Amino acid sequence: MGELRQLADIIRLYALDELIFCGKDLPASQIIALMLSLPTDPPVAYKILPEDSQYIIGSSSKDTPGDYYTLDIALNLYQPQQARAKRLLDVVSSLGLLLLAPLLIWSQPQKNGFLRNCLAVLLGSRTWVGLRHMPNAAHAVPAVLSPADAAVTASPLNEVTRRRLELLYAKDYEPSTDLSVLWRCWRQLGQ
Repeated sequence: MGELRQLADIIRLYALDELIFCGKDLPASQIIALMLSLPTDPPVAYKILPEDSQYIIGSSSKDTPGDYYTLDIALNLYQPQQARAKRLLDVVSSLGLLLLAPLLIWSQPQKNGFLRNCLAVLLGSRTWVGLRHMPNAAHAVPAVLSPADAAVTASPLNEVTRRRLELLYAKDYEPSTDLSVLWRCWRQLGQ
């Protein structure tokens, strides 16, 4: 939405009544300094998400315990219907790629990896597109590609941006997203 130095303007522009600071991105001293320096009108409730936590802490008043928040995000990727559709897409695309391998293999920088990945995806030990940069992806089958690989940028993406893209991918998963990533990154299928 903007830069940290524009925070007061952003609060006013969007009429925010609650602001959550991320302890991973900002040190506690900077968060406190920002809370003290921001205008009191309009009134804003401040919360903090500590680093490596799934709970947001904070209260709007010293006399009340405040609201309880948890980061419980429903990931569409792990819904049974979407998981079946993803597996079906992996099987069909692997079969198609194996059938077209005599033509496609010449455009692959890593020819052996391409054939190995086609077989691994067909057997279910890998998936074409998935979570490669997310820590603790418990349900995740190792992936050949990440949705972050399809991003077209002037400079390489940092790790935080890759994780955010993967979180959005998992949250809003649709099989068409996998097709799009496969189409854009087809030369990387051998990695």
